[in-house]
Amino acid sequence: MAFLRRTDAARVQFDGERRRAGGTRAAARARARTRAPEPTSGRATIPFGLPAGGRVRLTVYDPSGRAVAELVDRELAAGRYEVAWDGRVGPARGGEGGSLAPAGVYFYRLRFGGETRTGKIALLR
Repeated sequence: MAFLRRTDAARVQFDGERRRAGGTRAAARARARTRAPEPTSGRATIPFGLPAGGRVRLTVYDPSGRAVAELVDRELAAGRYEVAWDGRVGPARGGEGGSLAPAGVYFYRLRFGGETRTGKIALLR
């Protein structure tokens, strides 16, 4: 299961610059990184920032490149967000009812406004 929460509605940081949320910098790039500690045995948190509102897709992949969890696929406003992935995969693709993923390295891909950011998560069991 994935949990999405907005972490800062007042100020947003992108590519080293600080801008007010809803500012005019529409061409700015989205940022994403996996928060320490890495590796994780429970929940992995992926914080990211959006310079402008738009469609966001955040997907987790196994080492073979197969999508195993769709964490976010919707419109979001500009701001900072955190998505927590509890390591579940399966028919629900990140939702309730999925099975626990086996230990290993997983990759995530954040897509926003024609940009793609990737990272990895080491999952222990």
